[in-house]
Amino acid sequence: MASISRAKYEEVIKVLSQKKLWDLHDIEECFPDIPKATLGSIKAQFNARQTKEEQGQKKKKNKQREKKKVSRLTDLKACQNTARKRLEKKLMNRSSVRRVASAMDAQDKKKFLDKFGNQFNYHIPKATLGSIKAQFNARQTKVSHYKHTHPEAVAEYYKRYVLYLDLRSRNEDPGFLLRMAEDIGFSPAMLARSILQKHLESQENLSGCEPSKKELNRISQNLDLLNDKVLASECYLCFLVDDNYGPIPDGIKHQVGVDYECLLKQTLNKYGIPFQDECALRCEGYDRTPDVKLSIPIAVQDEVVCWVESKALFGDDESHSTYLHDQLKSYLNRYGNGMVIYWFGCVSELQSENKEKGLLIRTTFPSKEEITFLNKTSAEPHIEAPFNGILFPSEKGLHAWLPKDLSIWSQRDSPKN
Repeated sequence: MASISRAKYEEVIKVLSQKKLWDLHDIEECFPDIPKATLGSIKAQFNARQTKEEQGQKKKKNKQREKKKVSRLTDLKACQNTARKRLEKKLMNRSSVRRVASAMDAQDKKKFLDKFGNQFNYHIPKATLGSIKAQFNARQTKVSHYKHTHPEAVAEYYKRYVLYLDLRSRNEDPGFLLRMAEDIGFSPAMLARSILQKHLESQENLSGCEPSKKELNRISQNLDLLNDKVLASECYLCFLVDDNYGPIPDGIKHQVGVDYECLLKQTLNKYGIPFQDECALRCEGYDRTPDVKLSIPIAVQDEVVCWVESKALFGDDESHSTYLHDQLKSYLNRYGNGMVIYWFGCVSELQSENKEKGLLIRTTFPSKEEITFLNKTSAEPHIEAPFNGILFPSEKGLHAWLPKDLSIWSQRDSPKN
C-alpha cells in the first residue's frame, strides 16, 4: 500500500472536517493521487474519532443534568453502600465461585482462539500459535513439577481427596481433582496420575509391593481396571480436560507426528526419490535412525541432504537445542548433512545458524524446482515396488542417478587428506 506525507494527510483531514458526510467518490475527485483503499481507511478513522467526541460531549451533558437534579426521596443505593453489603459482593458461596471461574476460563479461551492472532497481523497460522502455546505450557509445568510431585506434597493432596470422599456423601459436586489442580496451578492430568499412584501404593502396601511404572501406565490408559470408580471418574475428567498431558493429548501428538511422516514419504515417492525409513534402517542394525535416510543424496539450496527428520511442532531455540543434542548430532556423525522440517514453523534465525553445521532447517519440503538431483537429465528414476520399507531403483534408474558432475558437492563435505 502506498504511503503519503503528513502534510497530505492533514490536508485530507481538513477537507473531511469541512463536511462530515462526504461521499468516497467526491473525496477521490479531490485527491486522485491517493489510492481508494487509503482514502477509505482515513475516512473511517476520521468518522470514528468524530463519533467518540460526540459521545463524550453527551456524557458530560448528562452528568451535568444529573448534578442539577436534587431529589428529596431516600436514596436506596446510598443506603446499600455499606461495609457489609460490599463484603457480601466479594464473599460468594462455592457454587458461585465455580460458575464465575468457569465463565472466566471460557472467556480466556475464546480470547486466545479468536483474538490472539490479531496481535500478529493475521500472518501466523492458528496451528503455529497452538504449538507455541503448548510448548510454553509444558515449560511452565516443568518449573513447578518437582514442587507438586514431591512425596510430601502428593501425600497432602491425597489427604484432601480422602476428605472429599467423606464430603461426597453430602452431595459434593464431582470434579474435585479438577478444582484442586486449578487451585494449586498444576496440570490436571499429572495431578490425577500422582493421586492414582498414591492410591495404588496404599493398596499395594497391604500386599508388601509397590506398583510399577508399567502398571501405572496400563491403568491410566484403561481406567476400567481401577476398582475405585469414584477415583476413575475423577481421573477421567482430568484426562479429558487437560490439553497438554495425559493419554488423549499424547495419542493426538503421536498421530499428528505419524501423519506428517507419511506426508514426507508420500512427497518423496511423488518426486521419485528412493529412501529408507526407520524400520528398514533398524533391520540393517542402525542404532540411531532418522525418519528418512535418502538412498541417493540430493542437493537443496546448494546444500547436500542425506537424511530428513520430520518434526510436527514449532521449532524454537530451546526445543531445537534439545533435539540437536539428543538426536541430530548423532545423525550428522553417522549419515552426513541432513534436513529438519518443522511443519508448524520455526524461528527464522535457526536457518542461518545451523547451515554451517550441515543442517538445513525448513518449514516445508522443498519443491521440485529447488531440488538438484545428481543427474539433471533424469530427475525421476524408475522406482520398483517397495520391499520392507526400502525403495530400490532399477538398474537403469540407478545408473541414471550416478553423478556425472560432482560440482554440487561442497568442498567441506569432501574427505580430507
